[in-house]
Amino acid sequence: MRLGTLFAGAALALVVGGAALAQTARPGPIRGTISAVDGSTLIVKTREGATAKVELGDKTAVSAVRNIDVGEIKAGSYIGTAAMPEGAGKLSALEVLVFPPQMKGVGEGQNPYNLKPKSSMTNGTVGKVTATGGGPEMTVSYKGQSATLTIPPGTPVVTFAKADRSDLKPGKAVFVFGPKGADGAVAARFVTVEKDGVKPPM
Repeated sequence: MRLGTLFAGAALALVVGGAALAQTARPGPIRGTISAVDGSTLIVKTREGATAKVELGDKTAVSAVRNIDVGEIKAGSYIGTAAMPEGAGKLSALEVLVFPPQMKGVGEGQNPYNLKPKSSMTNGTVGKVTATGGGPEMTVSYKGQSATLTIPPGTPVVTFAKADRSDLKPGKAVFVFGPKGADGAVAARFVTVEKDGVKPPM
């Protein structure tokens, strides 16, 4: 799979997942740990303690993430961030995904998200970055609006990394997005898997 296709799949998962949460009661992403692999089927123990069956199709994209330094986020960077509201248009990041330059503008906007209760997912362009004692503070602009984002120390900051189905092994953390069928199994559109010790923070 070409890296550009992988990136597009990842962005689609985040964008569609956020939009689904905003507009309907459809299930959001699955977060958990692979407990078993049987061919193209993953059994995932979710963070809520349930067991989910995940089916991999021919078009399922698989990716990983790698850690980067928060200092790599500059004015003009395009990011996606799950964050908590701090009032008056301010956000406190739970995690930050820095998109590659060729994906700038993908999924621009802000939607409710389910990483934590009351969290949101914002995709936007970074403006002015200011160092503060509580972590860097920056403006994030999207669709003619903006928010002030603080990234507290210790917040995961990642970008995409290559992975494939051979990385889908028992014990690995995963972030899965896809529709649930009548039998309860999830038809995965995209899977982000733990690799080199880095778990998907989304």
